[in-house]
Amino acid sequence: MPSSKKSPGARGPWSDGETSALVDAWGPMYLRRNQNPLAVEEWRVVCSAVNAQRAAEGCRFNRSLVQCQKRIYTLKDQYQKELAKGRPTSGWRHFTQLRAFLADSPPGFATKTTAASGKKEKEEEVEEASPCFPETKPATDKNEEVVGCGCELVGSVRCCPAATVTKLAEVYERVEMKRLGVKEKEMEMEKNTISRCILGHKKMKVENPEETHGN
Repeated sequence: MPSSKKSPGARGPWSDGETSALVDAWGPMYLRRNQNPLAVEEWRVVCSAVNAQRAAEGCRFNRSLVQCQKRIYTLKDQYQKELAKGRPTSGWRHFTQLRAFLADSPPGFATKTTAASGKKEKEEEVEEASPCFPETKPATDKNEEVVGCGCELVGSVRCCPAATVTKLAEVYERVEMKRLGVKEKEMEMEKNTISRCILGHKKMKVENPEETHGN
């Protein structure tokens, strides 16, 4: 019997590189929206940046759009907890990066919002909230290598700067589009072959009616 187990997908804790790529992609769009929830299309861009970073780290499976959303909410909650300690500095590794985007947030921003904004965010989460990529590691062309991209190593994790992550996301999308284009081309060729066979068979029936119907 075939196995009923689903593809494992991207499991386990987030690496520092993944988290940095997530915040770098999410933060500027969050500020452009005056610290309001991102649209689904913007979350897809964020997801693309995270999965480009995962590809650079050699990870096989991709993070889903919902996983990226949940990670941001967890980070914002932890940021508020660090602020509540009342210390001038924080030892939490992501505090400084998040402060650039959350420093002017209203009190209780991460944990409690007004009913109206909470409802709006919930609606935007649910709408089309599905994995933004097939859960496979993207193949790359010779001119589109994501490994050896000049990323810096932080501890044992390869961490790409924001500009590099954006570039990797663009490469990822181009490769996916190219892969889909090849599939469409193969389907078109198969259709043409079948059409030629049908036309050839019809032509034989017209030219040799005796052979078709028998003597």
